[in-house]
Amino acid sequence: SEMCIRDRYQRRVREDIHQNLYNVVQKCPIDARNELFSHVVLCGGSTLFPNFPERLYKEVRMLMNVASQRHLHVHATKRRKYAAWLGASVFGSMDVFPSVTAFQEDYWDGNLDKHLAEQGNVL
Repeated sequence: SEMCIRDRYQRRVREDIHQNLYNVVQKCPIDARNELFSHVVLCGGSTLFPNFPERLYKEVRMLMNVASQRHLHVHATKRRKYAAWLGASVFGSMDVFPSVTAFQEDYWDGNLDKHLAEQGNVL
């Protein structure tokens, strides 16, 4: 998890995960920030590193003001390894799925905007 949280071994400058999370929430409307901090959900294999949820919680909390710290909650279920797959499978089974998808050729050919516009979607 050290590489994910502290990128000391890379030559290029990169924000740490906790700093990135904090900055993204700070860009949101002020009245939504506490709600967002109370629903930090971890998913994916990288979040399974030992003590990752605890460390993320600790480092984000250090960036927050004292009044907001009580709202921070990091959700890390034991099944988070498969959370991205599960979410994608649910989304893929929805009726709306075909209208919000694009073909790989449209993406690579630069026709994604045209394809989505034909379906009534705007990118």
